[in-house]
Amino acid sequence: MAYGLEVFGHNGTVTVSANDSLTRYVEYFIVGKDSAGSKSYPELEGQNLQIMPHNLDGNWFTHRVNVTGYTVYWGRGNVPAEWDVGPTGITVMAVG
Repeated sequence: MAYGLEVFGHNGTVTVSANDSLTRYVEYFIVGKDSAGSKSYPELEGQNLQIMPHNLDGNWFTHRVNVTGYTVYWGRGNVPAEWDVGPTGITVMAVG
């Protein structure tokens, strides 16, 4: 018995199936100017999290954002103290 997801192309061949890793949108949030912190997604343990920071106010610098396991971390990074960082929008996606 067949189960899962299958997407067929115009020629009738399967282009996406349940065996493929799909990327899906998880969340978008904004972190404040010069802030540092983290946000965890324990329900996504075992999946690969992808992140994309977005500059929101035209400053040259966005927060440094990284992922370890199922937690997203952000902070100023190595930007000199006299320069502003952020605010920054962060898009989180999951693959798996």
